[in-house]
Amino acid sequence: SGLCFAGNRMYIADANNHLIRIYDLKTEQVSTMEWKNVSKLVRREAALAATTEIELPPRKISSAALVLDFKVLLPAGTKLNPGAESTLKIKSDGAAVRLEKSDFTFEKDTIAIPISVQPGTARLTAQLSLLYCDAKNAGVCYFKEATLTVPVEIVEGGSAKLAVEFAVLAP
Repeated sequence: SGLCFAGNRMYIADANNHLIRIYDLKTEQVSTMEWKNVSKLVRREAALAATTEIELPPRKISSAALVLDFKVLLPAGTKLNPGAESTLKIKSDGAAVRLEKSDFTFEKDTIAIPISVQPGTARLTAQLSLLYCDAKNAGVCYFKEATLTVPVEIVEGGSAKLAVEFAVLAP
């Protein structure tokens, strides 16, 4: 898994030194791959402004609700990249819904978030950064950022669970 061939070159992952070595099969010379302009690869905070923004339909939940189930639906034939961190940052703008924690990492497609609620309304804002790959070819990966807003009202007779789903469209 640490070797790749392209043309007359063999690329070798030198994991101990965090480098990629290149062995030229014709000249039998070894060199080290040089990375130029890597600063352009750093994700900027301003990029969050360019994310997909989605207002989800209001949710009505009961005062007995204890969990927010946040689920990501990936396109068919893809999976979360286990070698990269997919994250969820969520906050509530009101006391009606309180979150025990606000920063999460996806280890599977659903995160169960403990909540406490009281009568009233709140708006939940969730920022997602998802890194996912083709299930059969882990070399083909995708990145999706989105900001979701969910109005929530705590009412008598509302749902016992707060469920939020985000479906990622196929690239």
